[in-house]
Amino acid sequence: MASLYTQLYPDDVHTLITLDNRRMPLPKTKNTYVFSLRSNDFPADEGVLHTEQEAVTYNITVQATDINHGQMDDKANTEQRAYICTQLSEYLTPLNH
Repeated sequence: MASLYTQLYPDDVHTLITLDNRRMPLPKTKNTYVFSLRSNDFPADEGVLHTEQEAVTYNITVQATDINHGQMDDKANTEQRAYICTQLSEYLTPLNH
């Protein structure tokens, strides 16, 4: 839903973060920074992720992880949660300066 909202209202969203969205394409907008953590066990549907050139053009960062799709939520263990939080913090820190 967050990806869809960002596609429909790009001026409302500065930064979009997804945890292994698999169905809705990441938005193509120059107004929004997009960060997507990806699981190791399920691929995204065709068209969800973009080419390397599109990623550069539209400020999209995709980060692979060793975490299963079903553990990229409240089912994550302590180590997985720490990894996710670290990745998010490293991504967000330069955007806030």
